[in-house]
Amino acid sequence: MRPLIIANFERVEDTTFVVSQLFGEDGYLFDTVMYPCDDSAAVIELIRKLAERHRIDTFELWTREPSLYAASLGEIGVAASIKHPSDVASTQCVIEENRDVLIELYGLRLQEESAPVRELTGWRRALVNVLKKLIKRIEGAVGYGI
Repeated sequence: MRPLIIANFERVEDTTFVVSQLFGEDGYLFDTVMYPCDDSAAVIELIRKLAERHRIDTFELWTREPSLYAASLGEIGVAASIKHPSDVASTQCVIEENRDVLIELYGLRLQEESAPVRELTGWRRALVNVLKKLIKRIEGAVGYGI
C-alpha cells in the first residue's frame, strides 16, 4: 500500500483551514498539519512539503474537495481521488478536537449565533393578541397599579 494523504478544507468560525493527514504504508498516522489557507495551489505545495519531510516520493491523495482534486491532477507522483465525505471525515474530527486551540492561536473571532426570528403563523398571532388583551383586562380589573 502506498502512503496516503487525506486533505480537506475545514471551517473554524470565519476562517478556512486546510487539514492534511499523512498515513504511512502500514496504515498508521504519521503527521497532521492544520494551516489557515483556502488556495488549492498552496495546499498542493503544503502536501508536497509534508511528503518530502517524511521522504515520500509518491502517494495517494484522498479529498472531498473538487478544487484540490483538480489542482493535484498535474502533479507527478500524486494519485488523487475524490472520496465520499464519510471516507475523509477524519479531517473534520481533527478540527473539532483542536477548535479551541486554533481560535486562541490565530485570534479568531467567535461567530455570534443569532437565533433566527420566526414569524408567527396566523392562528398563533391571533392567540398571542387575545392573551395580551386578557392580561391587560386582568391588570386593569384587579388594580395592580401603584
